[in-house]
Amino acid sequence: MTATPITSDPDFDQTLCGASWFDCDAHPQIVFRSERIEVTGPDTGLIHGQLTLKGVTQPAVLETQFYGGVFNPLEARQALGFGADMTINRTEFGVGRLPGNLIGDTVVIRIEAEFLRDRGD
Repeated sequence: MTATPITSDPDFDQTLCGASWFDCDAHPQIVFRSERIEVTGPDTGLIHGQLTLKGVTQPAVLETQFYGGVFNPLEARQALGFGADMTINRTEFGVGRLPGNLIGDTVVIRIEAEFLRDRGD
């Protein structure tokens, strides 16, 4: 895992790691701690919790989607797929902006994940 944002522009990556953006040296991790899960449909749910970004903790909600399970032939084991979106106001976490307001205050964090069955099972 890296404590550095990765974009297609290495100079911009350094800018994002600066103190006015993510301050990667002082805050190398973004952490979401779940508190409760709310099932909203057969394949959807809400995960309520606390998001800590740049040393600031705020309530946050992950809107989740279960994609299903399949046998992953590359790993030779079962896999489950999930996606989740979280909408935050970046200014509430002290995350900076570009000149000319090119980035809005509202930001969507998108997570795509695959979980693999333990090889011992």
